[in-house]
Formats: sequence, C-alpha cells, structure tokens
Amino acid sequence: MTEIQVNMVRLNVASYAGGGAEQALTELRTATEKCAGGFTATVDGEKMRVAEVTKTAAPEGGDEGVAATVGIDIGKEAAAPMKIVLVREGGTLATFSATNLSSMMTGADFEVPMDVVDAQVAKLG
Repeated sequence: MTEIQVNMVRLNVASYAGGGAEQALTELRTATEKCAGGFTATVDGEKMRVAEVTKTAAPEGGDEGVAATVGIDIGKEAAAPMKIVLVREGGTLATFSATNLSSMMTGADFEVPMDVVDAQVAKLG
C-alpha cells in the first residue's frame, strides 16, 4: 500500500466582543470532555459518527489554547483522526483543523504541523 503523507490544515480566525473568545474556548474545553465517548452528528443531511474525542497537549503561544483529536468512524477497525487546535489571543480565536490523507485511510496518528500554527499565531499578537 502506498502512503500519502499530505497534511491539510484549515484556518478560521474569528473576533469576539467582550469575553466571547474566552467563553468559546471554555465551552470547547468542556465539550471535549463531555464528548470523549463519541457522538453522532448530521453533516449535509448525512449522519456521521464520531467514535471518540481525546484532549491533547495545548499549543504554546497566544493567551491560552486547547487541542483535541477527533476520531471519525469510517467503518474500519481504527477511526480516522482529525486534529483540532484553538488558540486565543485577546478577543481573537484562531481555529486550526488538520487532517492527513494517509491517516484518513489507515487510522494512524499524525502530528499537526505546528510550524503552520506557530506562524499564524505570531500574526495575532
């Protein structure tokens, strides 16, 4: 089998008034714990099963951050991992979602390209 080690990283930057960014990060931290055993969601009218959510090491930089691995059930022995990294800088929240093409097929873990995260977070400050 050929491995395709291609990381795809999506970035969303949102600005919040008042304490909105802090609240959003706190709620995500809570949801990560509550959803550890997985859940079912509907995406574009199709049901999707998240097998597990695992809190991972928070990124450095910014005022605070949180990270998690979301295991998407793709009907194989191992769930396909997707990584989520959030960094708050003041009232701004940067959200990174990362997938790896080979890992989506095999369920193998992969590392988030932190050089991408670090470079974007540096622009927030």
